[in-house]
Amino acid sequence: MNARYPWKRGTVWFFVLLLASSLFALTACQKDQTTPPQGQNQNQGDQAANPPAAQVELVPISYTEADKENIRNTAKFTGVASIYVPQKAVPDDKIDQVQGNGKVMTVKYKHMAVLESPEELRPPGQESEKEVKLSIGTADWLTVNGQRALYLKQGDTFIAIQPLQGTAPEAIEAIAETLAPLE
Repeated sequence: MNARYPWKRGTVWFFVLLLASSLFALTACQKDQTTPPQGQNQNQGDQAANPPAAQVELVPISYTEADKENIRNTAKFTGVASIYVPQKAVPDDKIDQVQGNGKVMTVKYKHMAVLESPEELRPPGQESEKEVKLSIGTADWLTVNGQRALYLKQGDTFIAIQPLQGTAPEAIEAIAETLAPLE
């Protein structure tokens, strides 16, 4: 360890632990909600292996003034200066909760969680499992503590989008392309 910068290692481990605990908490929240509705599990293995891109259906998502105010207040608390929110989501998706933990703001929806931070969210040394080209730039899929997430950067904000309730990766990628500043 470099004697001139002993705080760096501690800071890095703090953020790794913070991200891991956030991912663990989100995974625990969705544990009871992973059973598909009746009749949906038939041929699901075939659909997951070769999901056609045309099957990704997104609808506009609306935010109430209370939602926007809650997001703004949490962003201010966590130091997120530029807030990005999806403009479209899978049908029936809506905000479930907004929380801040250290320098990470988490906006949990019914089918995904969007984590935003002014600092890098990827664990140090973690390599991309799959790089994807989106209309808004490049993103990387990573699995951390068993939770898969799409990592990207918009402006000065680092973003991770985690699928919940079996939301397809293709849907998360399409949702990421709709990220826009909160109005």
